[in-house]
Amino acid sequence: MKSLLITMIVLLSISKTVDASVQIFNFDTRNYETLESLSLKLPGNAYYVLGEIHYSDKVQQAQADFISQMVITHNSEQAFDVNWEFLNYKDQNKIQKEFQRYSNNLINVEQFLEIFYQSRGNSYHPILATVKKYKGNFFGVNASRKIKQKLIKNGLGSLSPEDIPPNMEMGSDLYLQLFIKAMG
Repeated sequence: MKSLLITMIVLLSISKTVDASVQIFNFDTRNYETLESLSLKLPGNAYYVLGEIHYSDKVQQAQADFISQMVITHNSEQAFDVNWEFLNYKDQNKIQKEFQRYSNNLINVEQFLEIFYQSRGNSYHPILATVKKYKGNFFGVNASRKIKQKLIKNGLGSLSPEDIPPNMEMGSDLYLQLFIKAMG
């Protein structure tokens, strides 16, 4: 099964141009390219991490366009996952249940968002609508503030097994070095 994992963290620089077509800046060539040309170069069975600017209609639409183009190019309808960093992994059963209700038009996008937060605004609608349209899976990957505070203060060893995300794997020392270098 092809799986596109799309998480809202910084990796790709996405911008909207004057003509409203999405362009992606290619750091290797130092040029912009279209979503279609990029999607033809990228494998369909990889993980993609997208930059996040909260409550930005243009960025959220660009992300939805990226998801849509990758699904179309790689014929991944019903075979892709979108992971969202502001939904908690411990709420996964509820996320799946409510996303199914949204997908079946039993609740609207505002109601879906209000179940998990008081309000997220309209900017997140395009991503939800795209996952719904192409019948993808929706996952939360965040930890609650309480768990994050404990982790920051006392380290990973202080967490109980139920507080550790399922299928979590520790990165290598090399990964940590690369992460620290990338973060500056």
